[in-house]
Amino acid sequence: MKERQVARTTILYRSGLRAAEYAMCNPVDMMFAPNNLLDLSGEKLLERIQYLQSIAERFLMEEGEKILVSPAVMFRWRCL
Repeated sequence: MKERQVARTTILYRSGLRAAEYAMCNPVDMMFAPNNLLDLSGEKLLERIQYLQSIAERFLMEEGEKILVSPAVMFRWRCL
């Protein structure tokens, strides 16, 4: 993403199906998916996101890979 002031919302899902449902009704710019979701593989989730949000950037995370986030923005995260 370009360096500029923009509003960002980050939502974390343990369920791939719920993440896909969210993408059906909301714009998604970027999706990071681990392969160990509760009900869907990360690959399958990213395939659905590609269909639902064709311009969204999609990243399959490797096992043990983490996304580092500044504590200043942690209060904006929701885990569903």
